[in-house]
Amino acid sequence: TINFNSNANSKSPVTLRAETPGKVILSGNSTLTFSKPYLIANGLNFKNGKIAEGAVVSFNADYCRLTNCAIVDYNPEKFDINYYWIYLKGSYNRIDHCFLKGKNNMNPVLGNDNENARYNKVDSCYIKDIPYVPKANGREIFRIWGYGHDDQTGDDGAYFTIEYNLFDHADGEGTEIVSLKSNYNVVRCNTVIASRGGLVGRRGKFNTFD
Repeated sequence: TINFNSNANSKSPVTLRAETPGKVILSGNSTLTFSKPYLIANGLNFKNGKIAEGAVVSFNADYCRLTNCAIVDYNPEKFDINYYWIYLKGSYNRIDHCFLKGKNNMNPVLGNDNENARYNKVDSCYIKDIPYVPKANGREIFRIWGYGHDDQTGDDGAYFTIEYNLFDHADGEGTEIVSLKSNYNVVRCNTVIASRGGLVGRRGKFNTFD
């Protein structure tokens, strides 16, 4: 269990880096939590593990980054055990150039919290082989909650950006690959290959698909 809580700032971020990118394998019940701002995790490989609840990677702070990392086949024995692979509770965080493959239990691959999670971004990631399970609502690939989830209007929103990602056989629930349930989000320049579902403005307003 990695509680990443180093003291850092915008001019001096702290990086947790694999000595050999991709070769540091985190399995078992391993998790990573960003607990303070301006932290970067680079080159970690979560593989063939499982947890009981929560998320494999949790953003509980602002201005953090997960880059060049992988989460592969991190699944429980029972399908109905709920947890995310990545969950964002902070703002101005980025997930980029990551590989996410094989999630086969309940809950989305990635979720954005309803409260105080704004201006987060997922870009240049490869999401692959998320199997379709019939009548298993709630297995979106990305579910973006935030202000606007209950159709509130106004100038607030999640302001989430999803861009330059590749969804390859990323079925999940088979309906919503990306599910926007908040205001002022942008989904642009993504590629979808052989995936069952759509990019969906489910709730919220002032969202852009490009």
